[in-house]
Amino acid sequence: MNFFRNQLDKVKPYAEKSKFLHTAYDAFETFLFTPKTVTPGIGAHIRDGLDLKRTMVTVVMALQLCLLFGIFNIGHQHFNAFGLYPGLTDGLGYKLLYGLLQILPMIVVVHLVGLGIEFYFASKRGHGVEEGFLVSGMLIPLIMPPDIPLWMVALSVAFAVVIAKEAFGGTGMNLMNIALTARVFVFFAYPTDISGDTVWVSYDYNFLHHLFGM
Repeated sequence: MNFFRNQLDKVKPYAEKSKFLHTAYDAFETFLFTPKTVTPGIGAHIRDGLDLKRTMVTVVMALQLCLLFGIFNIGHQHFNAFGLYPGLTDGLGYKLLYGLLQILPMIVVVHLVGLGIEFYFASKRGHGVEEGFLVSGMLIPLIMPPDIPLWMVALSVAFAVVIAKEAFGGTGMNLMNIALTARVFVFFAYPTDISGDTVWVSYDYNFLHHLFGM
């Protein structure tokens, strides 16, 4: 970690010359290292090494099991719809690979759009980027249909971050849950893409079938 600390110290003078660069620098620095600010030695305060970033990272780690099950479930429901691998453990590798290929692009789009907007607002306001969206970025793909168009996901994320979060001042001041706001946006704007039973089963006949002759 000393290597990263030294590299960040070298870059810091250049980053402080620009609001955007300072925001990006602060996000990476506080993600890798605990902030140097401490609680004053007066009053009844809890002294702890945890901050909001560490708390959110802990939540993201806890969500990995949910994500893993979601990946499996996408693959299981898909192959089951085609009459393949009806057992839970049948074709487990294929199910996990198919589910990963379906949800990974959604995770990438959600984080690119959401974090991009948060970086923009943080640089304009001159404050740091919090890790709150890392949790929302994991929840949104878990509550969206597997075959939903990526542009629709991007639009719903942009709406949720701007209207439900940044309009109220950012992390900790939003009145609505970001992930649920994104889902509500899709529900009212594109109801046929999120309503009913069939939308929750992926029918995308991707290259796995051609590759393995399934």
